[in-house]
Amino acid sequence: MRKYCEVRKIWTVLTAALIRFFLGWLAKLDVSCWLSAPQCSGSDQCSVTVDSSNNNSVPSTPQLSNEELNKINTFIDRLWQTREKGGKNSMLTEDEMIGLCHKARPIFLAQPNLLDLQGPLKICGDIHGQFSDLLHLFELCGKPDKINYLFLGDYVDRGRHSLETISLLLCYKLKYPLRFFLLRGNHETQSVTRIYGFFDECKRRFSAKLWRQFIDTFNCLPVCAIIEGQIFCCHGGLSPEMLTPEVTDLFELRQKIKRIQRPCDVPENGLLCDLLWSDPWYVDFSEKAVEPSGWEPSERGVSFMFGPNVIDQFLERFNLDLIVRAHQVVEDGYEFYANRSLVTVFSAPNYCGEFDNAAAVFCLSRLTSNLESLQPTHSNLITDIDDYGHDEADLEGSFQIIRSLSSPKK
Repeated sequence: MRKYCEVRKIWTVLTAALIRFFLGWLAKLDVSCWLSAPQCSGSDQCSVTVDSSNNNSVPSTPQLSNEELNKINTFIDRLWQTREKGGKNSMLTEDEMIGLCHKARPIFLAQPNLLDLQGPLKICGDIHGQFSDLLHLFELCGKPDKINYLFLGDYVDRGRHSLETISLLLCYKLKYPLRFFLLRGNHETQSVTRIYGFFDECKRRFSAKLWRQFIDTFNCLPVCAIIEGQIFCCHGGLSPEMLTPEVTDLFELRQKIKRIQRPCDVPENGLLCDLLWSDPWYVDFSEKAVEPSGWEPSERGVSFMFGPNVIDQFLERFNLDLIVRAHQVVEDGYEFYANRSLVTVFSAPNYCGEFDNAAAVFCLSRLTSNLESLQPTHSNLITDIDDYGHDEADLEGSFQIIRSLSSPKK
């Protein structure tokens, strides 16, 4: 019996050593050629650390191998072909989309909550699964191989092709991680996608597992951006937490936004919720007869509406010139508010097939922009946005107006 126990003890030690050796060997394997990565164990957990220590430039971002880039190029080609083939035989498989999610997460998390970006670039608002219109946008405004883009969120829900839309956007993010940027919208959340279509689309076409993978990816998205220290961009709007007495300057604002922990779901209130949900107070959006001078509870039932004085206070405190946001459909694709200190940009034309709205893209260039005339034929150049007063970064803003191919002309 004693001899048996000694043999068993030796066997246990050898087995443990073999297991340690095997795990060490696995750790040294180069898996960069796979288009998959370890899965997050849940929507709020992921084994990637956020690196947002450098607020003046985009931190080091994971790079793809040549084999991975070739796969991404193939995916992009197939997604563009879905329009010609009616989606047959060219849509990505479930495993391929899961692979995109796995690869995109560490790239999003390597970049800070608040992105510091440089012009020139083009800013797009809500897309909402209108995939054909997204392709039309790229055809008119330039594909991401030649143009820098910032999207303000709401890629899924309501439209019929949310999977194609978010897959193509993730492909471009993977291919151009330092020139193509995606912010989080209020529809990039678990609770909203369950109600407004994305969950049903994933489950109908593939599985609920695929939806979960996208939700885990949405939980990693950055939430706002500042362009050349002049223009603040987010999906929804401002938050009372951005204007508390202790947030005295742009550095303190960065620190406050930096403390948002990712991956994360969106809470029912607070800074993150407001950045994705709040609205400027529009007369036709509210039943109130008097314009608020500060903060009012939103009639959406979530977050706040804010008045012009809040915008003025925000811009003055942080030495900014303009707020660019999305989140609301507007007839001409863009709409100014508060003496042109805030603009709403919406990039889904003929929204849901129910609105005869145009879409718009906000184009920032170096005072040399020559805007192409698109439908409708009236002038789309906003000449008094140019020159924000920074000698080293003079920017010119203009709007590119886009109408859906299927919408009636006025």
